[in-house]
Amino acid sequence: ELYADGGSDIDYTPWLTSAPSKSDNRGKSPEENFYDLAFSDMSDVRAGVNKGDPLDYFNPDWPLRRQLQFARNLIYLDEGKATWTICKNIIKNNPDSTLAFSALDVLWEAARHKKAEPGFRLPAFVNKLRTLALRSGDRQLYAHAALYLSLFEGADGISRLEQIAARWPATSVGERALYQKFMYYFMTANDMDAAAQALAELSQQYPGSVSLAEAQELYNVRTGTGQSGGMQKQAVEVAEIPQTFELLGNYPNPFNPSTTIRYALPQDALVKITIYNTLGQQVKVLGDVQQTAGIRELIWQGRDDENKTLPSGMYVYKLEVVSVENGNATFTASGKMLLLR
Repeated sequence: ELYADGGSDIDYTPWLTSAPSKSDNRGKSPEENFYDLAFSDMSDVRAGVNKGDPLDYFNPDWPLRRQLQFARNLIYLDEGKATWTICKNIIKNNPDSTLAFSALDVLWEAARHKKAEPGFRLPAFVNKLRTLALRSGDRQLYAHAALYLSLFEGADGISRLEQIAARWPATSVGERALYQKFMYYFMTANDMDAAAQALAELSQQYPGSVSLAEAQELYNVRTGTGQSGGMQKQAVEVAEIPQTFELLGNYPNPFNPSTTIRYALPQDALVKITIYNTLGQQVKVLGDVQQTAGIRELIWQGRDDENKTLPSGMYVYKLEVVSVENGNATFTASGKMLLLR
């Protein structure tokens, strides 16, 4: 609400009357200069234009969040070496910052990139984790690195997880250690008795936590001992035209090798479903097509965009819908699904 007192008035327009623009007389930052070169048209790229060293455009005095964003973007410009340099410096110089945790995540992403250079792939990442994990009792950052390392150690990583949980009680890394312990027994070892014991530890030490809720749901779905948050909706007749956009879940859940994602379209619409892994990385796009009104579905075969088989684990799918009749009518919703190989 707007008020005018003392004989004044207000000239108010509640929307922009034209597209916003910016003046071109301002100077560009080094980062902008780099991206202007990096994203030059494909003819320049094919001609082998040399962008130079990305670190020449990097300013270590930037806020850490901006440094991380710069480093992450470099991954997809095939500049993994510079990504490593930036992230390792953040970890070294800011070990008590929560953004140092994010720097480890960026290194993990860089190491798994399909065009990562030799020396900057997963073996190098694991070696870095081993170095940091030796100090896992000193700082939570190093314990976070040890959590990553345990993912590569199988059964040998359980003792590492137990040490972290004992050393860092009532912390995010302690919670994550117990959750990873549960997931090892539940997913990898397929030992439901040991998984139940890990679930009990998690429940005792971190009641009400997100990790406990997710672990409990997985356990209930697998063992049939409780209600799952999966498809708890009443079946809808296929011939019926729904009144609202709605995500109806996926079935079966858990699944192997495929699952069907169902949703309701009251109007003809453009539909896209994006699937992410637990690290938040996009692994598959389904559909991106126009469909007619009704109860519709798309099938996911448990493979990524390169048709590679994905491992067991929890995945998140996001439904995005735009009405063909009314472009302002949009709908998004998300769900979880469990792939068991």
